[in-house]
Amino acid sequence: MPVIGMAESTLAYASTLGHKFSIIVGRRKWIRKMEENVILYGHSPKLASMRIVGMSIEQMEEDQSLFFDRCIEEAQLAIDNDGAEVWC
Repeated sequence: MPVIGMAESTLAYASTLGHKFSIIVGRRKWIRKMEENVILYGHSPKLASMRIVGMSIEQMEEDQSLFFDRCIEEAQLAIDNDGAEVWC
């Protein structure tokens, strides 16, 4: 029985939805791990950018509305500036 993690399935799905995708992370420190995942799962050619909302997990949980708004802002920037067609 194959087992995959959230990152693997999300990257695979995003790569089927468009030519380029961007990843939105909470904080800058998470970018390195996400880049490693993109390389590990073979999706590097489709990565347009990494975008940061500037919130910790605790802050995301405390103010979900602000987190959602920041994700939407960064997604629009990824589309407008980075060539992304999909964001995850």
